[in-house]
Amino acid sequence: MSTNLTFAEAIEAELRAADQASVAPEQEAAYMEELTTRRQQFQREADRVLVDIVRPRLETLAGFFANAGPARKCEVNHCTWWFGYTERFPASVKIELSIEHDAPCENLLLAYELSILPSFSKYERFDRLALPLGAFDDATIAGWLEQCLLRFVRIYTALARTDRDQVTSLATDPVCGMRIDRDHAAASAKHAGHDYFFCSAGCRDDFVAEPERYVRLALV
Repeated sequence: MSTNLTFAEAIEAELRAADQASVAPEQEAAYMEELTTRRQQFQREADRVLVDIVRPRLETLAGFFANAGPARKCEVNHCTWWFGYTERFPASVKIELSIEHDAPCENLLLAYELSILPSFSKYERFDRLALPLGAFDDATIAGWLEQCLLRFVRIYTALARTDRDQVTSLATDPVCGMRIDRDHAAASAKHAGHDYFFCSAGCRDDFVAEPERYVRLALV
């Protein structure tokens, strides 16, 4: 077994080898300058794609649903819209679009994420598009995004069809997701003008304490 001193000498040898293999300071400076330029180009493109492509299509989609609205807090390179819980669409839904870049900042990465709560069936939550920075056309992004949003429409309207197929007296407990007969619900509560029914007093108490944890209602 080697001594601790031998181990320290081995570490020093590794560090010397790493120093010898490192790039020259001028090469490092040139790389960082190029990377900074690419990052600035990325941010210009990301801002433009959000303004010219992403937001207009999300606004067009939201125009068909009175319970839809943008997130109150805007984040750089992100665009989030909520679809509030209603009797017709008994779920809180979030659509999030984000634009990022890879580590060397050579590719534009668009990510789509759909979240439905509660959900009783499988659905496609994620999609992603990667394009070379400075070498893509807007039509490619628009086509990809429109396909994601049209797929969302099919998933979202299925919520309404499923609800219509159920007995009209059924409701969804927004805390645990259980389908219950509202005439025999253990408890109920009202929030933002909507009635909610619960399988137990415990679920009702959890909801009353933090209603926005379980439902998101768009301000329209």
